[in-house]
Amino acid sequence: MWLNVGELGADATGRRLCTEVLQEAIDRVAASGGGTVEVPAGRFVTGSFELKARVCLRLGAGAVLQASGNLEDYRTWPYRHEEWGPTVSLVFAQDAEGVVIEGPGVIDLNDEPFFEWSTLKTDANFTPEDAASLDPEQAAEAPVQPRERPNQCMVFLRCDNLTLRNLVIRRAPCWTLTIVESRRVELGSVRIQNHRRTPNSDGVHLCGCDGVTIHGCQFDCGDDCVAITGIASPDTENRNVLVTGCILRSSSAGVRLGHLYSKVRSVRVSDCIIADSNRGLAVFAGRDGFVEDVQIHGVSLSTHLMAGQWWGKGEPMVVCAHDGGCVAGLDVRAVASRADNSVLLCGKGGLVEQVAIVGWTARRFESKNSRRFGDRWDLEPIGFHPIPHAPSRKPWLVAAGVAGFRLEDCFARAEPPLADASVEALLL
Repeated sequence: MWLNVGELGADATGRRLCTEVLQEAIDRVAASGGGTVEVPAGRFVTGSFELKARVCLRLGAGAVLQASGNLEDYRTWPYRHEEWGPTVSLVFAQDAEGVVIEGPGVIDLNDEPFFEWSTLKTDANFTPEDAASLDPEQAAEAPVQPRERPNQCMVFLRCDNLTLRNLVIRRAPCWTLTIVESRRVELGSVRIQNHRRTPNSDGVHLCGCDGVTIHGCQFDCGDDCVAITGIASPDTENRNVLVTGCILRSSSAGVRLGHLYSKVRSVRVSDCIIADSNRGLAVFAGRDGFVEDVQIHGVSLSTHLMAGQWWGKGEPMVVCAHDGGCVAGLDVRAVASRADNSVLLCGKGGLVEQVAIVGWTARRFESKNSRRFGDRWDLEPIGFHPIPHAPSRKPWLVAAGVAGFRLEDCFARAEPPLADASVEALLL
């Protein structure tokens, strides 16, 4: 079955909600055994809706499906998120096999009503005094204060054979795509365009998924672009994930593998560009979690420390195991980086082992932000730690507490004003 929501009476001017018409079309197509719900050209404003098995939601050329700016138009779904609690999202799908969302149109998640855009977000590590001391250029990098907001945007729970393709998703007020305990997932040629100052606006967050391919995508986010963790599903394991041919920009990390108790195995990141980001690659394991069997090949990294309450300090890559966690079997090859901080590998009460870095070309520079805020390692969620070398030393790599570490065919140089500084690898 094929239904067009415009032909069913949905308002294409954005003046009236189309939630009921959209949900009715989805329900009818699902009841028929599957098919397509078409959103034609126009601006269609909607509250929360549920996708069903074997339904393709197609955004036609010129179509904008825009989330309501009123929280009263959102549902609290019967799913409790491990970190965020009761789930309030625009799109929700549960136990729905064969869901497809495709473009070429746009899903606009409408972040503007959900933030205090003139107020910087602060905490114990970035205080109101710190915020007040920033110059206008630095303040323009810092995260803004959220109001009450949808705590997820698009949630797919146990949705096997899930496909998102040729689609633009923009302006997420929190996690954009949350995919939990799903198998055989494909994201192809998806563009996520979030505001770089909106905290927690991850691109795609995988929890307990198996068999995921993310290819040819462009993500621009105010938090991790691709996060592969167990935050929403702590007892499950992410495995068999491929991220390839993507361009990623983040105010946090381009790619994050693991967090706290997360279990991550068999991940491949290849032929990607991580540009203009606060941190390139983040690999973390703690609380008896693990990250194992990871290949990172052919990646270009450009990072710099961004002012404000972001995780990260401009590092191209951080690998950290703490509180009994384990990172093992990390193979990094043919990486080029330009950064104002070091690559960092450290065991802080956890195990980092069997790490190979081969053919890394590093360029180091010093930014205004790194001179002011770069005197500590940011290892959140286990806090900040003093840098174990003199400020006059500018290593491109620092490794401490790593077993079975191989460093081969690597090259590093400093850019002005660091041209005379040391940029050797520092092994502690």
